[in-house]
Amino acid sequence: LEAEGGALPSLTTVTISGTSMPPAAAERLRRAAPACTVRINYGSTEAGGATSRRDASDDPADVGHPVPGTVLEIVDDRDQPVAPGIEGWIRYRSPGMAHGYLGDPDASARAFRDGWFHPGDRGVLREDGGLTLRGRATDLLNAGGVKVDAARIDHIAQQVAGVVDAASFDIGSVSGLREIALAVVVDETFDTETLLESLRGEFGHAAPTVVARMDTIPRTATGKPLRRVLSDGQKPAMATQANWTAGSLWGFFCGFTSMVAHAGGPPFQIYVMPQKLKPAIFVGTGAIFFAAMNLVKLIPYLALGQLNGQNLLASAALLP
Repeated sequence: LEAEGGALPSLTTVTISGTSMPPAAAERLRRAAPACTVRINYGSTEAGGATSRRDASDDPADVGHPVPGTVLEIVDDRDQPVAPGIEGWIRYRSPGMAHGYLGDPDASARAFRDGWFHPGDRGVLREDGGLTLRGRATDLLNAGGVKVDAARIDHIAQQVAGVVDAASFDIGSVSGLREIALAVVVDETFDTETLLESLRGEFGHAAPTVVARMDTIPRTATGKPLRRVLSDGQKPAMATQANWTAGSLWGFFCGFTSMVAHAGGPPFQIYVMPQKLKPAIFVGTGAIFFAAMNLVKLIPYLALGQLNGQNLLASAALLP
């Protein structure tokens, strides 16, 4: 529809159940159907409906107010209620809720506590009594000890020009800490540095450090990204985007240290090692780089008169 420049002027209502609508999807729907109202029903199979939004909202994470008969609270890590405006864990109870999982007492103990159902979602109760979602416990990514909502990263990335789809996930690093990576499906207008700058501006040092281009993002039948599949399946191919400024700087140091002390390796590794290249690509990059650099060094060697017969004979004698 978008590719053909079409629209849906007669579409008046879209209902989403279970969660909120991704901002990028909400914006695309708004362009295609300006008169459409998005209705949100947030809840779970275990405890039924929790909240409902029937009016328009500029915030896609706004899932409305508790439905009649449902009591909803935001609590801290000790299950103590927090004040409106404070982010915490969502818990709610309703007349028709279940009280456990058949044959799974451990899962029941985690999700059903003191007469409340804990869906594992984070949110904020606003002053008007409405609920704004902030992600799920299973969607919290670890960036060197800092927890970041994966859905929020996805939403920010999907708003960058050229990004068709995006899903964040975490991977291991050489330091032993977890890093955040981002899988993207892009079009011809995409620019990696623009994406990274946007993410750094929003998340600071917790922003993704790795970007992987993909043809499609693996998702469930309901559209949720399979982050574990991305984390397990993409680690061997992860590579950060090359930065021309940093590369030129470290390339200069490689040339300088190689020229004065034949020690160009350390600056080369400082820049290339974080790129997480495959071993064969790493070795090949080093071979091509130093071959090219040594060819360039022939010019100053010739100018300094170093390539004379005496030096060449000495070099030949030292080759073994």
